[in-house]
Amino acid sequence: TQPIIVTTTTAPQQGGSGSGQQGGNGSGSGQQGGAQDLKEVLNSKVSKWGDANGDGGVDMGDVVLIMQSLANPNKYSLKDAGAFNADVSEAGGGITANDALTIQKYLLGSVTKLPESYAENIKTVTAPATTTRATTTTAKPTTTTKATTKAPSQASGQKFSVKNGQNQFKGDSDGYSYEIWLDQTGGSGSMTLGNGGTFDTEWSAQVSKGNFLARRGMDFDRTKKATDVGKITLDYAADYSASSQGNSRLCVYGWMTDPLVEYYIIEDWVNWCPQPQGGSKTVTIDGAQYEIFTLDHYGPTILDNQSRNFKQYFSVRKSKRTSGSITVSDHFKAWADAGWNIGNLTEVALNVEGWESSGKANVSKLTIDVSGGGQGGNTQQGGNTQQGGNTQQGGAQVQAGKKLCAISFDDGASAQSTSDPGYRIINALAENNMTATFFNVGSWIKTEQQIKYEYQKGMEVANHTQTHPHLGQLGSGQVRSEWEQCNSKLKSIIGAEPSHLMRLPYLESNGTVQSALYDVPLISCAIDTKDWNNASTNDIVNTIKQAAQNGSLEGAIVLCHENYATTAAAMEQVLPWLAQNGYQNVNISDMAKAHGKTLAGGQVHTRA
Repeated sequence: TQPIIVTTTTAPQQGGSGSGQQGGNGSGSGQQGGAQDLKEVLNSKVSKWGDANGDGGVDMGDVVLIMQSLANPNKYSLKDAGAFNADVSEAGGGITANDALTIQKYLLGSVTKLPESYAENIKTVTAPATTTRATTTTAKPTTTTKATTKAPSQASGQKFSVKNGQNQFKGDSDGYSYEIWLDQTGGSGSMTLGNGGTFDTEWSAQVSKGNFLARRGMDFDRTKKATDVGKITLDYAADYSASSQGNSRLCVYGWMTDPLVEYYIIEDWVNWCPQPQGGSKTVTIDGAQYEIFTLDHYGPTILDNQSRNFKQYFSVRKSKRTSGSITVSDHFKAWADAGWNIGNLTEVALNVEGWESSGKANVSKLTIDVSGGGQGGNTQQGGNTQQGGNTQQGGAQVQAGKKLCAISFDDGASAQSTSDPGYRIINALAENNMTATFFNVGSWIKTEQQIKYEYQKGMEVANHTQTHPHLGQLGSGQVRSEWEQCNSKLKSIIGAEPSHLMRLPYLESNGTVQSALYDVPLISCAIDTKDWNNASTNDIVNTIKQAAQNGSLEGAIVLCHENYATTAAAMEQVLPWLAQNGYQNVNISDMAKAHGKTLAGGQVHTRA
């Protein structure tokens, strides 16, 4: 699968400078003396120059994200930290296509250090504004213990303000995600983070269709149904009030996917609360009565910036309150018992929302406890539960203390006999107590037995489309069909759900591909062994060894193909060497889980 390198010499400017936000730490003007002082401030806000996607490395994934954010900022917004990291050409001047070009030059070696340059007159140190609520937070989920067991960070005191075109801030701190959002119809609002999950918020959106929200919570990686995550308990206390104009609510809020559902557990409200349009049911949870019902809705979603039809699930407390303990998982169970379809959990958050109103809330307590089923995204001890939801048979566990990499193999199933390269690679992995992801092309499968064998050996059986086309040349429906046909074929062979991951043919993607596969993590690579381009066995081995020695191999997705004898011979040599040097090769999903990372659907991933 030959990669395509994106190049450009144009320099469109992304948005404006927002509200003078300094990396999300205040709403002042960002002025701090002269250019040299601001240069130091800018450096202090960068975690790693060039790391736009926040995965800890610098690779083509960062280039792709920058270009996506410029082409469609409503859908592909950079987080504040990523925007600072990515501003490597004339740093301090904002994100342009030149930043993507500079990173490419850095990867090719023509630029030796990032940033390549600083702006001549740095006037503000601001992160580009995000422009839409309908995006997905991909913050690292916390572990299954109470989030408040985390040590307090510098989050306390961070203030975010929305108005005058700056309508959203999102991120995570102290183990909790946060979001403040204001509809662009007008108004203003602010949110100040406290320790743990606490926060203060106030808003004034007393305009036509004015809508405001502020929330904090815990993110999940969408790999488990809400009813399978385990027991989820949310404890909170809030001093909450709103104006007599418009309406407002205090609630637990989140989304599910497959099927797509927006859900609310409403604890208190002012003036108006959603009412059932059909039947409803009364249930008792935590000793209180809740009315549960569903509504059909059309509007923006967490998937992208397109409006869609979806369901809303409601639990409305009959006796309003502003503090207490909510067993959130019992609401999921009550909805399931009512016959409603339960999707994969994305978020549990305490939400303050106002419509055409003004108000304020001081959330002085917020803790979320998850126990039992295990929260998606935690460090995986067993090493065999896949991101796509299937549990492989056999296979090696992720070993504590090992450096992890994910050499993965495309274009299966290619073998016709057990002496062919595909089987040799599987056996070399198993003999070295390792696993890998095998990306299979549905119409190229020569024997089903090889797919069954890799599955039995604990390898991750994954999707490489049905016919290996140039996806960027296809329409949305054709792109989706390519994934679905291959997924169905793999499922029929192994008798279980295959991995949800898909390797991009030719490593090509565009907005149509990402929208059509909004729920599918799209896999590219950080390291290409070029076995597809006649690399010798020694070339392949040396590429991997050099990456291990310079530190770029850890966490990297490595591109190989299973149908070359040179690749099989290289694996027979390099896998024992990796084991001797403290590495374990694992499949991509297990590596992401071990690193506490979420492989988001509709996004291109080069590391995990």
